[in-house]
Amino acid sequence: MKSSHPILIFDGCCVLCSASIQFILRHERHHDLYFALLHSDMTKEMLDKLGYKSENLNTIILIEDGVVYLKSKAVFRLAAYLKMPFTIFSYLRYIPAFLTDFIYDRVANNRYILFGKRNDCYFPSELERPRFIY
Repeated sequence: MKSSHPILIFDGCCVLCSASIQFILRHERHHDLYFALLHSDMTKEMLDKLGYKSENLNTIILIEDGVVYLKSKAVFRLAAYLKMPFTIFSYLRYIPAFLTDFIYDRVANNRYILFGKRNDCYFPSELERPRFIY
């Protein structure tokens, strides 16, 4: 499954994740990214076609040209879509994934404790809605 736009899949009920999406929308260089909620039926279908079971995934996911990036790899690739100085973080992708994923996993596994959980999942504004896949 190839898309002309990269797709960022996130946990819409996570306060940290939702705040990150708002940050990305404010600091994107171009409006290239599309967004999808991790637990939506459309996302599950998309991930199934790519060979991933969404039930087993509890992470940020970036899909570029049909290639799936998970955890810290997704975060660092995502940084390349942002304006300076945030683009600099894309160079962290050269650090071995076992190190960066270790840190990522600590934050991700405790994100509800550290940042909270929304009662309702993130809902984009009318202006943002065309870039969200449901």
